[in-house]
Amino acid sequence: MAIASLILGILSLVFSFIPFMGFIALAMAVVGLILGIMGKKELEKEGQATTPATAGIVMSTISIVWYIISWIIWISILSSTSSALINLQQL
Repeated sequence: MAIASLILGILSLVFSFIPFMGFIALAMAVVGLILGIMGKKELEKEGQATTPATAGIVMSTISIVWYIISWIIWISILSSTSSALINLQQL
């Protein structure tokens, strides 16, 4: 599970920077986060190193945060664009 989390974390980061692939990146990040948490708990019980699980959790979290930030940016761009168009129509 830890390796799967790491792979999904890497893929979600890559996909999060590709336009119009945000939903796929978000889905991979959420699954990677869940697998990372489960894998970390499992590895801690076995007394093994939790580095891959931790890396997967970190990358998935960064991808989710980037997804939220990019949506905030898009909403602000669309809002300012629509405001500018309304102001142009009133002239």
